[in-house]
Formats: sequence, C-alpha cells, structure tokens
Amino acid sequence: MEETAPFGTHGLLQRDIRQSESLSESQEEPAETDTDRDGDHLFYERWAGDKNGSPAAPLSPEEYRDLIHPLQAMADRVGREAEQFAEQLERLNPEKHADATARYEAALELAGQYEEIAKNTAERLDKQHGGLQRKLLSAHWQRKINSPGGGQAERLSQTEVDVGGEDADEAGQTFETETHLADLWYWRQEKQTWALFRRLAEYQCPHPGVDRQKEKKERLSALGDVLPFSPEEKIWARFYVEDDLARERHAIVTWLQECAEFTGKDMELIVRQIESASDGNRGLWTDGWLHTREAIKSQKRIRSWPQHLDPASPALATTHLNADRTESLVTQLDPDAATRERRVLEKPDQFQERCLWLACWQMLRRGKSWTEIREWFHDRSEGWRASSLRGAIPELVSFVNNSSSSSSPSDPSDAAARVFHDVADPSRTYQVRGPKNRAVWRRMCLANARQGGGDDYERAVYGTLAGDLESVERVCSSWEDFVFVHHHALVLSQFERYLMQHHPDRLPAALARIYPPFDAVQLHGEPSTVGRRIVDQLKRNDTTRREAHEPMKLVQAALIAHDFEGLVRQQGLVLGYTANQTQRSNIIAPLDELGEKPPEASDMPPDDMDTIRVMCHIMILLQDMGVDFGVGPPRLLADNVIAAYMDFLRLSGKITMVPLYATRLGFRRQYHTLGVMMMDVASPDLRKTLVRLMQGYDISVTRCLESMMTFIRIRAGMVWNIISISAVSILEDSDSVVEIGRRIRKVFVGSSLRQHEEALVAGFEWYMLVGGWQETFESGIELFIRFFQWKSLAAARALADRMSGVQISLAKTHMILGKSIDIFEADLGAEDDLALDPATLKLLRFDQDADKARWREMSPSDRRQLVQQVLLSKAKLYREFECLTWALVNLEAWREALDSRPPNVDPRGPTEWKDQLQDAFEEVVESVEPLLHGWLTDVPQEHAADCTVIRNAYLPEIVLAYNSVLFCAGHVLSRSHLLKCMTLSTTVAAPDSDVLPCFLAAPKAGTNGTGAKRLQVDKDGNPHIVGSHRRPEARSPESLMQELVTGLAKASKAILRSEEQGSGKKGKGGGIGGAAGALVNGIGGGAAVMAGGRKSAGKKSRRGKSESMGLWSVK
Repeated sequence: MEETAPFGTHGLLQRDIRQSESLSESQEEPAETDTDRDGDHLFYERWAGDKNGSPAAPLSPEEYRDLIHPLQAMADRVGREAEQFAEQLERLNPEKHADATARYEAALELAGQYEEIAKNTAERLDKQHGGLQRKLLSAHWQRKINSPGGGQAERLSQTEVDVGGEDADEAGQTFETETHLADLWYWRQEKQTWALFRRLAEYQCPHPGVDRQKEKKERLSALGDVLPFSPEEKIWARFYVEDDLARERHAIVTWLQECAEFTGKDMELIVRQIESASDGNRGLWTDGWLHTREAIKSQKRIRSWPQHLDPASPALATTHLNADRTESLVTQLDPDAATRERRVLEKPDQFQERCLWLACWQMLRRGKSWTEIREWFHDRSEGWRASSLRGAIPELVSFVNNSSSSSSPSDPSDAAARVFHDVADPSRTYQVRGPKNRAVWRRMCLANARQGGGDDYERAVYGTLAGDLESVERVCSSWEDFVFVHHHALVLSQFERYLMQHHPDRLPAALARIYPPFDAVQLHGEPSTVGRRIVDQLKRNDTTRREAHEPMKLVQAALIAHDFEGLVRQQGLVLGYTANQTQRSNIIAPLDELGEKPPEASDMPPDDMDTIRVMCHIMILLQDMGVDFGVGPPRLLADNVIAAYMDFLRLSGKITMVPLYATRLGFRRQYHTLGVMMMDVASPDLRKTLVRLMQGYDISVTRCLESMMTFIRIRAGMVWNIISISAVSILEDSDSVVEIGRRIRKVFVGSSLRQHEEALVAGFEWYMLVGGWQETFESGIELFIRFFQWKSLAAARALADRMSGVQISLAKTHMILGKSIDIFEADLGAEDDLALDPATLKLLRFDQDADKARWREMSPSDRRQLVQQVLLSKAKLYREFECLTWALVNLEAWREALDSRPPNVDPRGPTEWKDQLQDAFEEVVESVEPLLHGWLTDVPQEHAADCTVIRNAYLPEIVLAYNSVLFCAGHVLSRSHLLKCMTLSTTVAAPDSDVLPCFLAAPKAGTNGTGAKRLQVDKDGNPHIVGSHRRPEARSPESLMQELVTGLAKASKAILRSEEQGSGKKGKGGGIGGAAGALVNGIGGGAAVMAGGRKSAGKKSRRGKSESMGLWSVK
C-alpha cells in the first residue's frame, strides 16, 4: 500500500508526540470482563476459524490476499470529502471532552460542519453540472404543467438524473472531472440529511445540560396566560412550547419546505415553463380570464344586454359555450363563478387557472411567507389569491435577540406576537402572526378542498391550509411531498385537539360538530410509531416506492421514524451476510458467530460507501450524544458499519484515517480490526505514523499486534501449542569420494515464504516501533519456536535476517537508556547514572516502593550491571535461536558453494572458487560451534519443553552435517580441517557432553516423540496435524548414532592415510590416527552401551584399505 500523508492540519502528526516508548505501554486500559460490550473474547478466535470454530484450511497467497478485502470492489473511488470529514472529526472530536454537555455541543457543531462540507461540495458540483440539471428540470416541469392530472413527479427522480447524465455523455457534454450529474444529486441529498439530523437531534437526544421541564415553565411564564380576546398566535406559541412532539413534527415540515427548493430558483423555472407552454405570452399572468371575458362580452354585444348575463337564461344554454361547443361557459368573472354556476372556463383560461394554483401550491410547499406570496400574486394582478391564504399556519418570522426592527412589526395583528424558542437553532427566536381566529376558516378550507375547486391544485391548496390528506395527495408524487403532507396534517390536527381541550370557547360546540376537522392523529394512531408507519407506507406506495428505497432516503426515513438504530442493525446484518457469503471476512463480523440469521430482504445496498460514510458519522455523533447501540451481538452488528467504512478508507489509501474511527469500536473489536488492517502496511515510515496516531488516540498498539499475530496463525490453520515434531533431515546419501557417505541437501532452508509466514514476520517487525524489551523478545521467541516446530526454516531465516537481536537491541536500548547499544557485545559503560522510566523499573522488579528505595541505594556501577544482566537474560534465548538459524543457513550455503565449482578447475592450486569455499567453511564453523556447548540448555521454565524438543530434533542432524563439512573440507581445502573432526568427536564423547544425549532422544521414526499425533508439513509447506505413522526416510536414534560413529571413523582413517602419505610409511595405528581411532571407539562403545548393548560401533565402522583420497586429495 502506498504511503499516505497526514490527513489534516489538525492531525496528530502535527502534535509534539514523543518519539520513544517505554518497554511496555503505560496507558491504562478499561477493565474488560469475559463478556465485554462488544462480545466475549472467544468470539474473535471463532471468527478467525471456520464455521465450526476449528482452524481454517491453509490458503493460497491469492486467496489470503483477497480474504482481507471483502470490500475491494467498493473502494474504487474516494474523494477529498472523506478527508474533510476525518479532519473535522479529529478537530472537534467530542471524545476529547469529559463533560457530557461539552460532548453533546461538540457533536452538534460537528454535524453542522458535515452539513457545510456537503453544501460546499454540492455548490462545487453545481458549477459543473447545474446547467444540465436545469435543462432536465425544465423538461420535467414542462411535462408537469401539460399533464392535466398532475401525476408526474414534482422533482427529478434518481432514474431521470442517471439517464440525463448518460444522455449528456452521449451528446458530448462530458466534464473535465470524473463527476456526474448523479453526484450533484447525491450531495444535495446528503446536505439535506445532515440538516434533518441537526433539526431532530435535540428532540431525539435531549441536551444533558438542559432541564426541559424547567425551561418550559419559564417560557410559558414569559408568554403569559391566554385571555378570551388573545389572538390565536398566542395559543400557537404556548402549544409549541408545551407539545414536544408537535414541535418535532413542525421541524420536519420546515425541513421538507427547505428541501422543496431544489435549485433555489425553482419558481423561476416554473414561471418560464408556464410562459413557454402559453407560447411565451407573459400577459397570461396579468390579463385574467381573457378568453372567457371576451366570450361574455360577445354575448352582451349580440344581445345588447347592459346587465350581467343570467346563467338561468334559456338563450345562453345553446349559444354561450366554450370554443369546442361542448360545455357551457361561466357568465360571471368572480373566483367562485365556476363552482357556483357549475360551468367552465375557456381552455386557455383553465390552463391559466391551473398554472396559478400550481404556483400557489408550490409556494406553500416551499414554505414561502405570506408576504412573498402576496407580492408574487400582486405582480400578476391576482392579489385575491394571496388573501385566501391569510389564514394559513402561523407564519414564523425570524428575528435575532428581539431586535427592535423585528419586535415592532407594522402589521397590527403582530402587536400580540410572542416569542418562543426554536430548538433547531438556539440562537434564533420566532414570533407568530396572522388572523386572530382560524378555526372556522380551516373548516371552510376543508369543505372547499373536499367539495369545491375546479382543479386538483386548487383543492390541494385549500387542503393544505386545512390539514387534509386526500385532496393534497392527488398532486403529490415525490417522497418529500407525501412526508410533508402527513406531518403538516398531524401538526394541524394536534393543534385542533389542543385548542378544543384548552380553549373550547374558541369554536362553538355546535359548529364544531357540523364542521369537524380532519383528524390525522386519529388516522395514524399510536404517536410513537406514526413516523415508522408513514415511511413504511411510502415504501409500498406505487408513486414513491422506488424513491423510498434510495439509500439516502432510507437514512432520512430512519431519522424521522426514530429508528436509526434499527437501520444500523439491518445494515450490519447485510454487511455481515454479504462479506461472509463466499468466504470468511476478516473485518466484518459473520452472522453465524453472532447467532443471527441472514436478512430476508434489504433495502440498503452493502456497496454504497457514501451512505455507509454518512451512517458511520451519524453513529459517532449519536454515541457522543448518549445513544447506546447495545452490547454483545447488537453492538458487533453496529460496529460492522464503522468497520466497513474503515476498510473502505484502508483500501482507498487513506489508512492514516483508520485509527481515528477505530476508537469508536468496542475494545476487542478495535484491536482485532486494527490488527488485521496493519498487516497491509509495509512502509516503515507509514508504520511509524500509524503507531504515533494510535498512541495519540490511546489505542493499545501491543494489543493490536497480539490480535494480528493470533489472527494470522488461526487463519492459516497453524497449531500453536505443539511441543513435539517429527525427525528433521538435512542430509542425503552421496557416493562422492570426498564426502563421508552423506552430504547436505540442496536448498533445505530456502528463502521463499508462504503468505502466512510472511505475514507473521512482517507483523513482528512492528515490535521495533512499539512494545518493550521483554514483550519484543518474548514474541520473537514464540515465532522462532513455532517456525522450527513447523520446519518453516525460510521463515526463521527471514525473521533472523530482518529482526536480528542486534537490531532489536540497538532500537530498544535507545528507548530505555537513551542510547543505542549492542547488549550482546558491549557493556553499558561508565557514563552517567541510569535514569529509567517506571516500565523499565517494573521489568527489573524495582517497581514497588520498597524496591525503589533499594534501587536508589545501589551504586551506578551496580545498577548498570544489573540492567545489563536482566536485559541479556530476556534476550539470550532469542539469540540462541538466531544461532540455530544461521547454522542451518550456512550449512546450506556450504553445499551451494561446493556445487559452484567451475569445470576443469585444478583442485591442487589456489582458485577463486576455493577462496569462496573457504569463506563458506569458516561461516559454518563459526555458526555451528556455539551449538555444541550448552545451546538451549539454560532456558526459562515456560520454554523448556519446546527447547528440548527442538534440540533433540535439530542438533543431531546439524552435528552429522558439520562432520560431513569438516570431512569434505579436509579433502578439498586443507588436511588440517580433518583435525576438527577429532575435536568434534572429543566434544561429543566428553562425559559432561550435552550433545550425545540429543542423539539418543532424537524423534523416532514416524512418531512425534510422544506416540500421539504430530505436526506434518505437506509438499506445499503447509502444516497439518496428522496421526502417527512410519516414515521410511526417518531414522531411529540408533541409526543416528551409527551414522555419527561411522562418520567419525572415516575421518580418523582419512587422518591416518594423510599421515602415511606425508611420512611415506603405512600407518600402525599410532600418532594422531591412533588417537582418533580410540576416540571413535570410545564414542561407539559409549553409544552402544547407552543404546542397549549393541556391538562395538568402532568395529562395525571399519572400511577396507582400497578407499582412496581421490582426485581432490590435498598435498
């Protein structure tokens, strides 16, 4: 993965974070029980295994890579908006505040910043795609105006936007950027979503620092009592203060009115389309019913009638008809003529009438003030229509801090205005104004909507004023329109109930019975579930079904229905099912481990990462506002959403943002998710960046590393707690005269690592940046033990090469002592006294008060000696495993150097090849000799069993291979090397030797040393647990001893022949040769006794004198 730069000027990388870390992380972690809020600890091991909890089958490299990318196809793009969201979250992170009130206010501010990001993005996209959008919108309104039933959608659907964008591309209207019209549509919807969240936040998540009941009392006291002659505005003001549900619904209505203003210039588009539909006739708006008026005048001229036409006149029945001669025309020009006379207007005038009512409905739908509506109609000589709207819902006129200009309105009806608080924006207050009594007027509007009106839009206008549903739904076809109508009706119905309950004198009881209002509250039933029933109904409505299933509409619907937690749960189920459908995901929790069933159907797509981003950030804000997403499986499902977004950021190259979001996961889920994601990071600089970020967010990096290592080995099917292995073989038969009968195999170590081995080594490299001395070496020791048990020699080689003990020492001593020291080769010197941090003192067991006093009493030299002693004791075993690794590597290198002999080379003279072979020989001697003297004998008790098994499995084979190298070197390089065979035999035969017992305790043929099951590696290098069976290639301890004795005997005879050639006499068994023979016989005899009284190995090892030193003999 490419290195990613810091993601903001406020990021943790800009802070002064200390560059060093103590031996163990010092931050306090929350106490966790066996069943924490994010699930029991065994869940994560079951998660890493297969469905039965057992280790998964070993994976191919391609499968292993794909496994941690369940959302790879979804991460095809990421914009700067994701960075902006992370920057704002880091800057205003509510978790920084310990006080609940401060967190709450920071969350509200953060929501405002997210809305601003979406708004700015939409404005930027509007500059690119706004022209095309307005073109599509104009065509849409053209269809709307010409449709007599008003059935077309009143805002573009997502389908129209997508098709429009495709048409633009086909027409060559492509854009310089990779954005499209659909992106503009989306960001407008996201801006609306954040606006909705801000409006509803305080209703659904009460402010922790506000006493709502006390505040209500204070506001009601400020408003004063309602008197018999008080205007209805005062009742509205008290109603909004007392009824929280009504105020919340009013906030939704206000939000929907803002959403209706699609481009900010919708009314201008409507006017232009109306004028275009009337052949550009701007006089359409000012001339009234021109065509009907001309027809009436024509009738008067024909009959010379000075008075008004009488609709009852028989003469008009056949002559006063419309242009199509199909219906009778009205005889009067007052607004109620058509309804009263049951006659029609001329079609052009009907069109004008319909357009005017459509415009009136759109202004009501957009929440235009009565003043704006009055001015609009006044400019078109239709002022009476504005007057009919004067009794609408009280107009909310904004003013700030009771300024004089706003608190002294010119309208006389405003004299009784009172102030109430708008919780959507605490800095704003409002006053209400309008007619003094609207109860009767609303009932008349309802009657007109149900029984009168000449057009659906006219009935919809009056139905809106009355709070009706049936008459208004006829002209609604967008999701927002229907939600607006229902919530608007609910607010009016609630007020009517409040009015009749608290102020019944406002409407005579008889009149109320004759003209009952429409009761939306009774229609919808239980108030707590009204929102959910409305949005569910819209999912089934033929007109809104498709729009209601759009992802952003689902989020908005969940907020309105108080069911965002349900949406999160559903999305967690969808993600859990989708990500684990074909193979186990490492990031998204599987449903079977949570005891959940796959979702039957889902409206929310799992691959819409923009919507998941919005859901993720809303979850974060709700957490900071006090919302609890549950414990156990419910919390794990909710965390699936955050984890999916984190994975998306990782795959998009934004991994430096991941730790910020990880803090919002449960603790174990946090460690697991980060541990998996850290596997991808290879850049040292990026690793340092992530470590500093995680430390800055108080995330335990060590716990994340432990989780990563556990995950890797379980996922790869590695058995961790095995203390026995089968026999190791690094030799093969050879008939070469310069070999001892056995030679080292080619490439038995190798350098090619399997995927899981590379992951384990790469994971251990993180310990160079985090973790203390003991934690680092302990983790490395565990890896060495498992690699040697699995016979993963290439992995052990990579571990020793990339994380040598010297490298670790230089890095960790700098953290502990302030300077880099190779603890294996140098002492701490006589510099100034050591100043150690508490973690180091704890490692030295000087962390208690009494011990600290004893530490202070020690001299500086004693302190340095003690520190070096302790550090060496923790690192010694790691160093010994390094010795084994390099011994095996150098033995393999010897075989490679031996095979590299050029053809036709003179073996008796100095050559470059011999120089290379000599270097390889010296490296073998240097690395093998330490294994012959106390290697892996003084180890900590917890590793004693593992180390014994490894000694018994590897040391005998290494000794045999070493003897083979010495024998060959004595023939190819120098006779003096043969003497080292005698030294080897002395070492092995010594009474206190710790080598010879390893031969007798070596793993038997076909068993793991215990007679039970054992670990076996297949041809691809994958480890498996299998039952005991015999392996023909394995050798018993007796055969190993036989091979050792035979090899040393051959070396002894080679020395004797060398003496004979040097002196020109046949050997008599004296001198060096005699001594060698005695040593061989001693080993053979001792081994025979220890092996159970076999015949003398020395006697069996004799070979005939016909053996020759061959062509490579050294003179």
